[in-house]
Amino acid sequence: MAAFTWLNHAGFIFEEDDVRLACDPWLTGAAFNRGWRLISASRFDPGDFRAVTHIWFSHQHPDHFSPADLRAIEPEVRAEITVLYHETIDKKIVRFCKALGFKEAVELRNDRWHQLTPRVRVLCNGWSDRDSWLAVETPEHTVLNLNDCVVDTPALAEQIAARVPRPDVLLTQFSFANWAGNPQDVAFRRAHALEKLDRIRLQCEALSPRYVVPFASFVYFCHEENFYHNAEMNRAGDVARFVENELGRIPVLMYPGDRWPIGEAHDWRVAARRYDRDFERCIAEGPCERRKPVDPAALERAANEFLRRIKKRNPLLPFLPRMSATIELFDDGRRMHVSLEGLRTTTQEPDIRMSADSLLFALRAPWGSNALAVNGRYTETHPGSARRFFNLFRAADLNDHGKGFDGAWLRKTIGARIRKPLRRLLPARGG
Repeated sequence: MAAFTWLNHAGFIFEEDDVRLACDPWLTGAAFNRGWRLISASRFDPGDFRAVTHIWFSHQHPDHFSPADLRAIEPEVRAEITVLYHETIDKKIVRFCKALGFKEAVELRNDRWHQLTPRVRVLCNGWSDRDSWLAVETPEHTVLNLNDCVVDTPALAEQIAARVPRPDVLLTQFSFANWAGNPQDVAFRRAHALEKLDRIRLQCEALSPRYVVPFASFVYFCHEENFYHNAEMNRAGDVARFVENELGRIPVLMYPGDRWPIGEAHDWRVAARRYDRDFERCIAEGPCERRKPVDPAALERAANEFLRRIKKRNPLLPFLPRMSATIELFDDGRRMHVSLEGLRTTTQEPDIRMSADSLLFALRAPWGSNALAVNGRYTETHPGSARRFFNLFRAADLNDHGKGFDGAWLRKTIGARIRKPLRRLLPARGG
């Protein structure tokens, strides 16, 4: 009988036949530059991977793909596990897993079923180059794991329903997982949280699952700079009650270590009480992460290296509209202006406020600005002003996914605009 064993957050093991498929196992530590931590401790440890046959990663965010947890698996155990990942341009995850000595790292072709055993097959869809969803099918059950895929319109949900009609089990994100306003923007965060419930509603209407597993939100904002986000987060028990009472579906809420054979009776309230207890403890203890001091010289060196790197990989960058942003540092109130010319102090009005170690991380890590957007360790000076900062880092973010401002980008974005009017001018082919 097919069953789930719960790992944590977005991680679980699907068991059927000889398959033990682990999905997105983040088990320990902080994520997104010390911005997130797990609400509840994991019960699964590296030695337990001995029973795992496959690992699937939805995308490279560290709450789904955790290099530290993968390195903790014994080499001889890794050598017996096959990794599954969606097709990407950069091949970064596949290369990493091969180098780490996993048995095999298989890229799943988009929208094509892949047979794991005679009774178990999977269908992966690269929802974007940054994310994917997975359907797991057996003769008795179909499970659809949407993880972080933004399925927020009926049209998008219907696209999935056409590929995976009426799954028995739907796993979907239940609370916001990114910056959601400045400290005073309480109404904005509440609306953001309610929007996640609206997503679950439209997904259920299009997909008609019998069971709904709320997941991928069992975290709290753990840093002194983002801790205020926790007050408006959706609580797992409230979401399960919404699924049961408002949507007429069967909620399945699991705590780390729980096992649920699909179809068996399950009381979601038990796990809800345990998550509530853990969450309240986290809030009572307060932020466990603090900003770290940064040497101004290190910040300048990182800025120079960042600019050298993106200019080299993005030859068309100088021809694009001027990109720059002004940052005010939480640490001492200094204002730093960043542009393609470099980093300098300024008296200009800031676009965004953050700590020096957040700026350093954004400059050093190819995914640094993306991590900042998720961990919420910043504030805007006025609505939308942070976009100037993130536009400046857009090239680095594209490079991190195998793209860039180069000839391929030019052909894709500009060529289409030129070809369309030219077609109107050219004579029609044929007689």
